[in-house]
Amino acid sequence: MLHTPVRRFVGLLLAVRLLPQGGDAAIHQVIDALGWSFLRRLLLPLSNAAAAGGKPQGQKQQQQQQQQQQTELTCSLGLSILSAACRLPSLAASPHLLSLVPALVGVVAHGGVGQLLGLASPPPPAPSSSPLSAAQQQAAAAALSSTCEALECLVAAGQEGGPGARNAMLQVCACMGHRRGWFSAAWGRPV
Repeated sequence: MLHTPVRRFVGLLLAVRLLPQGGDAAIHQVIDALGWSFLRRLLLPLSNAAAAGGKPQGQKQQQQQQQQQQTELTCSLGLSILSAACRLPSLAASPHLLSLVPALVGVVAHGGVGQLLGLASPPPPAPSSSPLSAAQQQAAAAALSSTCEALECLVAAGQEGGPGARNAMLQVCACMGHRRGWFSAAWGRPV
């Protein structure tokens, strides 16, 4: 028999896989089942890192590094669920989502969840002539994925969330200036 935290984690993995294909009712059911407080706890490290300016704290020991990688994975799962929820205008305008705007801006500004948490180096600003290793390609894909999910949430909040959310979008536009080369390289076309 699986313990409750393991069940919850497996449920999160399944939800992340199934939500993009789910309809509005499925998204509402997942968000209602998880609850905003649980989603906020999943994303708490992002909020803390964004408030601290995304600066890594201290030296990393192997056990501490594993814990931080688990934190990055958990935050990425929460962000994936949140980006699916933001497809619905009622959830995108929710005060619960709007309270996460600073963390989402931090993900975009730093170029990914791992970068905001100080666990990964920033993505290269432009493609280099040397090929990337498999690990570097995986890290770049994770950074691009989490950045795009945060952007999706911010755009939805900006459209549905009123003046406060629109001000957050102005912050995103400001940080996008220094990410243009990175997005152009990642998408293979100018942004």
